[in-house]
Amino acid sequence: MARTITIRRYDFQRNQEEAEVVCVSAGDTCFDGDDLDDGETVAGIVAAHLKHEGTVIASSSFYTPHMWYSTEPYISPATGAEYSHSCFLVGLTPAEEEAVFDAIAI
Repeated sequence: MARTITIRRYDFQRNQEEAEVVCVSAGDTCFDGDDLDDGETVAGIVAAHLKHEGTVIASSSFYTPHMWYSTEPYISPATGAEYSHSCFLVGLTPAEEEAVFDAIAI
């Protein structure tokens, strides 16, 4: 039975005149954690995906289980709205989660 690894992404928006942050979209990126090429690791694939998305700000400055990763907020010059997104990891072992943190924590 295949092991599914999920990177769950939530996109947030805050309008200039509102203090409330609204989730404007959500989506999952999934892959088979048992179908790896030679030299690949689950942590390496997940870390590369998070880096590619710019989602490299960890929810803590030190590793803890069930962390999430976020982007720096982006403010649209046209609308003044602030955008950001966060990713949560599902299906990783604690050791894989910690290896992801070690690979991308800044």
